[in-house]
Amino acid sequence: MTTIVNATGAVRTSLVSIIKRQMIDTIIESNVEPSNFDDVLSALRKANFGEPAIAALAAEVAQAAQEEIGAGQAK
Repeated sequence: MTTIVNATGAVRTSLVSIIKRQMIDTIIESNVEPSNFDDVLSALRKANFGEPAIAALAAEVAQAAQEEIGAGQAK
């Protein structure tokens, strides 16, 4: 995760956290299996999160997962 050095970045990070929480709640409330990425995307689209928001967060999550996989292999 990037270190935030200004107020604008801090606000953005806060909003991203809120949106992620809403997305998680949507997935849970929709009874979607989180391991089925197509169903996850479908549920988020139905909840009208919008493709740009979904794509941006999906890319961020994929990057975080890649970093964790790399850290696990380095052990």
